[in-house]
Amino acid sequence: MCLLHPQIPAPQVTENTFLVFHRQERFLPMTNEPFTHALVGWPDRYHLVAIVEADESYAAKALADKLANVWGKTNHGRKPWQENEGVIALQSPATSTGPGDVVLSLEDHSWWVVTTIGYQSFELPEGAQHELCH
Repeated sequence: MCLLHPQIPAPQVTENTFLVFHRQERFLPMTNEPFTHALVGWPDRYHLVAIVEADESYAAKALADKLANVWGKTNHGRKPWQENEGVIALQSPATSTGPGDVVLSLEDHSWWVVTTIGYQSFELPEGAQHELCH
């Protein structure tokens, strides 16, 4: 599955590059089970909304810190998040990133679901192929 539409320019990938996907429905089932593709409805219920570069000061920091920086950059503050530095907005207007949305780290290809208290790793089905493509 290609993650980028052919009309979207491929980002220059660094250890600080992330793709942010928003869920069509703004809620997830309450569960104590690990998030899986079936539980969250991946990929059918999602669309790519942004390519985000975490701040350079986060380069040597833990992934959790980078994810927090990405979350902050894709949330409205004094201005729409689409105007934040380091953000290539692919949808405007768009809601802020919140519970149920998915973030992909291009550094280690790890997938994360936003929860009400942070992030939880997200398991793709075995054999799933996700590439940037072009």
